[in-house]
Amino acid sequence: MSMVRFMATAGLLATVLVSADASARAEPVIDRVGLPLSQPLPTVASLTTYQGQLTDSAGAPLTGSHNLVFQWWDDASAGAQLGTDIVRNGVTFDGGLFSVHLDVPAEVLDGRALWLRIGVDGQWLSPRQEVLPVPYAMGLRPGARIIGRSEDPVLTIAGQGVGSTAALSVTGIIGLEALGLTGVVGRGDTGVVGRGITGVRGVGGQGFGVHGVSYAASAVYGESEGGYGLEGFSRFSDGVHGQTSHGFAAGVSGAGPTGVFGSGAVVGVSGYAQADAATGVVGTADGENGLGVRGVAKGYGGTGVAGEAMYGTGVSGDGEVGVKGTSTVGWGIIAEGVTGLKAHGLQGDGISATSDGGDMMSAVRGSANNADGGHFTSGTGKGVAAYSSGTWLDGPAVYAENTSTNHGMAGVFKNTSDYHTAHFQNVGTGGVLFLINNGDANGVGGNDFITAVSRQAEAQFRVTSSGQVQSDVGFSTPAADFAELLPAVPGLEPGDLLAIGPDGRLVRSSRALQRNVAGVYATSPGFLGGAPLAESPDGTVPLTIVGVVPVKVSAENGAIRPGDLLVAASTPGRAMRAGDDPPAGTIVGKALGSLESGLGVIRMLATLQ
Repeated sequence: MSMVRFMATAGLLATVLVSADASARAEPVIDRVGLPLSQPLPTVASLTTYQGQLTDSAGAPLTGSHNLVFQWWDDASAGAQLGTDIVRNGVTFDGGLFSVHLDVPAEVLDGRALWLRIGVDGQWLSPRQEVLPVPYAMGLRPGARIIGRSEDPVLTIAGQGVGSTAALSVTGIIGLEALGLTGVVGRGDTGVVGRGITGVRGVGGQGFGVHGVSYAASAVYGESEGGYGLEGFSRFSDGVHGQTSHGFAAGVSGAGPTGVFGSGAVVGVSGYAQADAATGVVGTADGENGLGVRGVAKGYGGTGVAGEAMYGTGVSGDGEVGVKGTSTVGWGIIAEGVTGLKAHGLQGDGISATSDGGDMMSAVRGSANNADGGHFTSGTGKGVAAYSSGTWLDGPAVYAENTSTNHGMAGVFKNTSDYHTAHFQNVGTGGVLFLINNGDANGVGGNDFITAVSRQAEAQFRVTSSGQVQSDVGFSTPAADFAELLPAVPGLEPGDLLAIGPDGRLVRSSRALQRNVAGVYATSPGFLGGAPLAESPDGTVPLTIVGVVPVKVSAENGAIRPGDLLVAASTPGRAMRAGDDPPAGTIVGKALGSLESGLGVIRMLATLQ
């Protein structure tokens, strides 16, 4: 028996589903084909009709009832079978003609070429029959173009079941791509779902690349495992535009390691809020160490996050750390506006910024033409708190510089309280205040290190560029003597009575009524002459010239009474009562204290005679 194919057609009828929840809105939603989305449509069967004519070996048409078997194959002679056998027993033939309905495996109708293998009463017919589409179905093969000539949509796909998916693309480099005045419009529980290296890509000529409308959920949601969850591009309008009509749902929502990523030649991500007290952009991170909003600028002169306000606040942050800016070579944070930057920390810092940049780079930098570059206020805490682990001049906690050459000032401190304006403390081993001016070693080329004036701008105290100290009213000190720093032999102690040795160095006095006595080793001089600005050189001691000084004494020449003249004693380094008519040049001073016997220390008014 042979088979002659008189007519063979195959048609695919796809299931169409549209869903909506009529109870969620007062008015039912009407789609572009005029059907309420809340009313389900009947579903066609996933079958195709196959017709043919068979004759026997003599050419006579078959009649009666015959058993048929059909198989889908991906090649005309070899290849592999797709799906399982389709058995149709007891098919009636009339004049050789027959007609059957065949189950269509949905997974094989993806645009590939197909052949149908037919068996009749246990005998396979040859060759396999190629499956050809009807003319309009050719527009659905891969790479096909569907072009509409009216104002109606080119393609409408609707699912009528509640919670169903109207259109789902799960494979390919780009899940779904659409071009037009509005690239993609999706409505439903989920308007558009795209997965792939690019989940959804919309390109708009003059309108939105992707436009999403939602009544309770996310208008546009993008998710991707390796690429962009959502990418939008528009020549004249928004690449991605999301809008919610009411409630607290998001116009555009992103979830993942990067919730929403925007890249643009001018603006990466822009948020606009029209209502009063609304918010243009909100970023929320629930996890530990998460970032609500993160801005990264890789280009030279770029800004990670910039805030600009016409009448309000450029950038405002609230939280344990209100605003944190991190920069590798540029500014961590830059803000412009009536209030360029405002931050309030509920439990931590209002602003925390770090910078890994080099010289002259700042974690936070403020600039203004006719206003404050930075303005900080605090109720009971610190207006400005600065901390640094740097060293020397390159790592101070606070650095201020004024580049003006006309009466510019790097810092101004003003205080209205009854306490000091500035407090400097070093809890380590270093100094407290270090001053440098532009003068040379003699002070030429520089100005005063310190100038203190009254409210009427009258000078009261100065430390000049050469190091000279000037006071309008003089100096006072609790110490009571004036001393000179002179060379001395080792081993001397404060309070020793000193004499001039053979080599000119000071030595401890060694005999009574010694004429070469010079004075007393000063314990704590009020003023020290001959001392360099650096540490005192080795081999020198302070010698009291005038004033009151503690001195070691001996009662070897009788008890000492206040007012007694004092001269050198025979005991080394000690003074004694001079007695009547001491020789000239032996008197070192007058006693201000008393000693009844033995050895001791008393205060003496130094007066060499």
